[in-house]
Amino acid sequence: MRVLRITRHPLQDLQRTGLKVAAQRLLGRDEDIEVIECAVTISSPEEVLEMVRKHGAEIVEAVLPINMLAPVLEALRKEGVPLIRAVMERKVANGEATFEWRGYEEIKAVKVETVELCRLDQLNA
Repeated sequence: MRVLRITRHPLQDLQRTGLKVAAQRLLGRDEDIEVIECAVTISSPEEVLEMVRKHGAEIVEAVLPINMLAPVLEALRKEGVPLIRAVMERKVANGEATFEWRGYEEIKAVKVETVELCRLDQLNA
């Protein structure tokens, strides 16, 4: 089972075990995983699909900005490829933040509701 990770965060040891469990549950197969790491900046859903096809990925784990999540999710759904995210706990000690892996979740939907408050062209008037 091939998992494409689009993130700059390295895969922690226990996280790899969790990723295998998540992949087995999602795909219903008791196999090992092959992890493809891609620490790149994504500018379109098509880029993600190209990487999925290039690597034969069956699952995508991605850290993406909120405005990219919905279109990437939709594109992957059309290909039958689940999108997952790592659940991380943020800890601050001595003014420094660290992140500890806590699990995996499948992203099923993304909904963002906004209300415009200000626009640049309004400020230049």
